[in-house]
Amino acid sequence: MGDVRSPVEHRVDKVACPLCGDNVTVSATYRHSDVGHKCLVDFGCNMEMACGIPSWDPCPLYVAYLEEGFVT
Repeated sequence: MGDVRSPVEHRVDKVACPLCGDNVTVSATYRHSDVGHKCLVDFGCNMEMACGIPSWDPCPLYVAYLEEGFVT
């Protein structure tokens, strides 16, 4: 039987961070569902935990990638 896993999309972008005011490298991995929706399954930033954002406050870049409203 063939591979039935959903296709995966990996993205690496260099974007301006609204918190630290510098360009950061962001990596995101999405899994595509059968109906065409994308779900964020992994997110990383090279400034993670060094940008000064409190641990209880969501990163605005993470939220943008989660909502897939971010335009590169």
